[in-house]
Amino acid sequence: MSDSWSILVLEDDVWIQELIQTLLESLYPQATVVITGYLAQAEDYWQANQPVLVIVDWNLPDGYGTQLIRTIRKTDSATPVLMLTGRADRGSVTKAARLGIQGFVAKPFEVETLKEHLESILPPPEEASSLPGEGPDLESMLREASRQGVRISGGVNPAELSELLNQGDSLSISDLAARWEAQSQLVAVLLNAANSASLRRTGQACSTLKEALSVLGVQISLAHASALALDVRGALREPRLLERADELLHCSEKVAAWAARVAHSVRMNAAICMTAGQLYCLGELAVLSVCQRFVDAGGELEDETLKAALHHWSPTLGNRVKSDWCLPLQLRDLIGATHVLGSGHQAADRLVMRAALLLGTNHHHAPELNKLLNRLGIEKDTLLAGLEAG
Repeated sequence: MSDSWSILVLEDDVWIQELIQTLLESLYPQATVVITGYLAQAEDYWQANQPVLVIVDWNLPDGYGTQLIRTIRKTDSATPVLMLTGRADRGSVTKAARLGIQGFVAKPFEVETLKEHLESILPPPEEASSLPGEGPDLESMLREASRQGVRISGGVNPAELSELLNQGDSLSISDLAARWEAQSQLVAVLLNAANSASLRRTGQACSTLKEALSVLGVQISLAHASALALDVRGALREPRLLERADELLHCSEKVAAWAARVAHSVRMNAAICMTAGQLYCLGELAVLSVCQRFVDAGGELEDETLKAALHHWSPTLGNRVKSDWCLPLQLRDLIGATHVLGSGHQAADRLVMRAALLLGTNHHHAPELNKLLNRLGIEKDTLLAGLEAG
């Protein structure tokens, strides 16, 4: 049975794969994005599913993207096909046009250019006349997210991005790290992109923003930020979801700051602890993202339903996101430690993260916090006084 809301991408460049996926999932939050770098796999997926949109690169390890287009057009003349290629000569453009494509984008391309082409050939869900399927069921959507994964919509200040793009040639990794270290969602997306690429190429995972930026480079990092800045339809819009997300992101900044401060005071890796603090609410944000898709599909979200979804599904989706993003085991463990420590002996960095959560959520007088700081050898009054003095 065909999947009427999937998008197939045939592209073998890892960096471009990840950039396209970020943009597609922001424009079409209800779609399943399937990416492959091999012609044979793309042809198999097309035959079994017949997606609503196909994006095709020209040169591939096992053939040419034009072969997939011919396969599609043998039986289907309506499904939109967009070609991405480094071939920009007149002959190549003419040849592609004769195959019956709806768009041709030459590499390297601007994110805004690709966005405009996509919107012209496949209007985003709220602009489409109708959506396939029956009424949505939130529980089913959450279960599906736990199986297939979910991308958390991010956001970048357009004015800041414009400034950075204009300074792109003179920016350093350190410049971007300083500007973005407090932007939790952007940190998460860059870690996701860098780990996907670095794991495939070197097998070494990134744990901090600066490591991710070093893998991606300034320009690729700015490209990912550009895609996030364009994330209008994929962002949260339902008022209660927006309010809850704002609370979570504000809290994550506080937890990250406390994690770095406490880790530094006991001479531990402050950078990785800060990153774990920034990402501690991944599960909650994933649930909110699914809830927005539920609302977009016509579902009515009751307050109690939202509360129950956050309570029951945040741990599951948080673990799914951490796995999908290929986060290092230590970073995953530290994120988990903010929520629960468990019994028995605990490593000092886990104690740091749990203490940071309590401090960041204003549980300064909790008996648990006192015990944690005692185990770390930290005087709470001195810690809090130092903050006030700063």
